[in-house]
Amino acid sequence: MLVPALAFLAGFAAPPGGDELPEGAVLRLGSARLRHRDPVAVLEFAPGGDALASSGHDGAVTLWDPEDGARLFHRRIGGTVQLGLSFASDGKELLLAGGDSIVRTWRFREEEAKPFQVEESARQVRLAPDGRTFAATGHDTFARILDAETGATIHSVSCGDLLPGAAAFSPDGATLAVIAVNRNKLLQRRGFQEQPSAVLHLIDTATGEERTPIVAQNVVLQDLAWLDGARLLTCDAKGDLKIWDAASAELLRGVTVPEAAPARCMALAPAGDLVAIGLDDGTVSLRTLAEDAEKRELARLEVGRMPVADVAIAPDGGMLAAAAGIAVRLWTLPEAEPHLAFPRHAGPVSAVAFADGGARIATASYDHTLRLWDAADGGEVQNVEASAGFVFGLASHGGRVVTAGQDGTVRTWAPAEASEESEQALALGLDLVAHGAATTGVALSADGATIASVGADKTLALWDAETGVLKRRIEGLRGLRFVVSFAPEGNRVAVGSIDLQAFEVQSGEEAFKVSGFGAPITTQAWSPDGATIAVGLADRSIRLLDGKTGDQIHVLYGHLGRLNAVAFSPDSRTLASASAHELGLRLWDVAKGEELRRLEGHDRDVLSLAFSPDGKLVAAGSMDASVLVWRVAD
Repeated sequence: MLVPALAFLAGFAAPPGGDELPEGAVLRLGSARLRHRDPVAVLEFAPGGDALASSGHDGAVTLWDPEDGARLFHRRIGGTVQLGLSFASDGKELLLAGGDSIVRTWRFREEEAKPFQVEESARQVRLAPDGRTFAATGHDTFARILDAETGATIHSVSCGDLLPGAAAFSPDGATLAVIAVNRNKLLQRRGFQEQPSAVLHLIDTATGEERTPIVAQNVVLQDLAWLDGARLLTCDAKGDLKIWDAASAELLRGVTVPEAAPARCMALAPAGDLVAIGLDDGTVSLRTLAEDAEKRELARLEVGRMPVADVAIAPDGGMLAAAAGIAVRLWTLPEAEPHLAFPRHAGPVSAVAFADGGARIATASYDHTLRLWDAADGGEVQNVEASAGFVFGLASHGGRVVTAGQDGTVRTWAPAEASEESEQALALGLDLVAHGAATTGVALSADGATIASVGADKTLALWDAETGVLKRRIEGLRGLRFVVSFAPEGNRVAVGSIDLQAFEVQSGEEAFKVSGFGAPITTQAWSPDGATIAVGLADRSIRLLDGKTGDQIHVLYGHLGRLNAVAFSPDSRTLASASAHELGLRLWDVAKGEELRRLEGHDRDVLSLAFSPDGKLVAAGSMDASVLVWRVAD
């Protein structure tokens, strides 16, 4: 079994029933299972079907348990993008190809990788059935067969002026099929048809000689698979399938599905009856090759918002895996039922807030949604569409939550009335067309009576939180992206962009203005005691200003990138901050202006922060689409 052989290499402790947590974190909102920190490029099931390997733009290879999504093994390989992956037939080794012209054989039992240089960067690699050789295709016009032990080139076959891509060995290893594509679309548009759009090269692996090639004149071939030792299946960019005779290069038959999106990749079930095609619209088209089928497309499966990068079918044909963006999804076959659908955001968490007295945590994301989580166990309570675009801002008071959307709206969400028909925790209240451009920030006064919103239309708007009546609109703000916060008494509201401006809520008059920061304001917060305003800047610094006058008190240095978020503890003594290029957050002593500690363990930059009402926890929403909740006090 492959899983027992790999389990001792995992090197992490996972809490019962959950994902692994970094030291100091007590909770994760949104599962980290079957998710990379950067887009996935390639998937492959282990020969035994008891592990799924994925790799991609984060330069890591990860093995997952397909039954429960647990991470069995994870290692960053060589610090570069990994675009090619192929299992050995015994399941004990992986062949990995990166953008650094190095192909690595990874032996899991020894916990080491054996690298060897190849002539060109290999984007795709494929081990021969006997494991003694492998095929590599990259950025030049040659397809190569190399020794799997030394990396030495055995055969190098020119594809003319075309670029080789997908490759596959015949079941007996005697023939290598390689797709080569004409990428010069400009010449094609001008009518130069002397070059084919694609050629399927068939190479004798013993001699390196080519057999009769298969030429495609007006379509780009994307992927291929051997149906048996005599027939090849190809998928073109239109999503059409064709079956070819490998000996004669004749087309046997085609399988077409009307109105399919452009295709990128393909996986063939072991029985040769089902084909999964990854499409540009983020879906997988599951099709049958049976000649007597009433319909060709059996199902269309939703993967994500990004194009499907790769698909894989388990060796027993019982499971389908697909990757789109940073996430991998699984389905059972032939039913095409979802397997392991984890609750989580599909994009960066842009805002986070404790709600309902700290019993729940609200999160907003670039995936257009507002989600509500149980603060005790991290379970998802609700998921609603909060904007037609990104959700940029979030504020809460008691059980009410307010969101700010890229579509220029401000929406309020209040506790839903209990009924047998609805299990919703929150129901939509006000739906305000607040701004003529994106609403970039939103805040609630301490008594929950007033909503402040700022927009890319350079306006500040103040609303009655119960009725949605517009109390005041202040126009002509300076800047592009605005952030907003209330003084604790609710009598003033601060807006930051180029300048920091504080306005009187009742009169709309400017209370004070602070200019000359030397960099845009990217985040700001007013302390609960009203004494301090924290201003985070694009120049990596934090300015602590007097909450009454705007005079500078401290300047905090140390962050590695632009400030993404700042938040005060309820007692105003501690400031949490997060910046770009860091995988965590920092805590500061407000009175002394000194750093207290760092909390690290996120997979990407932290974008949003919020303290719990009792000040014992801080929640951090990240670009990795999840939230980690950290204990900061007893």
